[in-house]
Amino acid sequence: MPSRSQSTSQNVDMLIASVARTNVQLFNQLATQGRSDFELARIRSAYDLAAQLYSGAYQADGKPFVTHVVSVASILVFLDQSSALVAAALLHNVYNNADFGDGLHRMYTERRRNVVRKAVGEEVESLIRRFGNARIDRHLAELIVRADQMDAIERQLALMDLADLLEKYLDQGVLYFGQKDWVTEFAQGQIENLVSFSSMLGQPLLGEALRRTINDAESARIPQVLRSSADRKYLQYLPPLSHRKRLRVVIQQVRFTRFYGQLRRLKNFLAVRSSREKKSQVAC
Repeated sequence: MPSRSQSTSQNVDMLIASVARTNVQLFNQLATQGRSDFELARIRSAYDLAAQLYSGAYQADGKPFVTHVVSVASILVFLDQSSALVAAALLHNVYNNADFGDGLHRMYTERRRNVVRKAVGEEVESLIRRFGNARIDRHLAELIVRADQMDAIERQLALMDLADLLEKYLDQGVLYFGQKDWVTEFAQGQIENLVSFSSMLGQPLLGEALRRTINDAESARIPQVLRSSADRKYLQYLPPLSHRKRLRVVIQQVRFTRFYGQLRRLKNFLAVRSSREKKSQVAC
């Protein structure tokens, strides 16, 4: 009879081996679970929208971004999560980095929300909209303290973010990022907290998978020549050579860039003024 540690290790092996990398692998995984046609159709619609919004998008390690979201969804399928959460996983960051054809980034508008609602419904869209403000790297310590007070949606969003982190480590893809410290410094510094938090969410196996893959990546050595260029931190769009941006989108992007440039300058100005006022008060 295998020991508890051996059994855990075998279950981690099973989780890692089961993670889908293509839509067909994900669909085959779903087909074995006895989900309803409604559930399957919702997940299929989520995939179709993700394929459209991330057409030409590549993760910072160079793989198609759709592969990333498919794998995040697959981890949640393995953990027997709801179809709403699986569908949300396929679209989890669209308001931040997807191409809706409007030239905007890092925001959700009513038009964008309607596109998502039409594909996957109100419940899934609501999860996606809340996800951007629920990333665990911003307040993991706080979440651990109040884990037993988290509502069902907060727990779902945290679980999805843990799955997102695990995907970056499953194939050591994070090591191929041009800039990886924003992921690795958090993960390596918070391994035990991530394991504990996963258990608090009722998913100790996910925590053990994170522990193993993060530790494996920490000791791995990747040839520098195989890594992405030094400025590759997030996903990048690589459209076909025949692609041309519409004039309306170009104008919108220019306006967007100017607006946020002005906003950053205003924030810097207010920060400098506040600092001067504090120094003046101390001098008095």
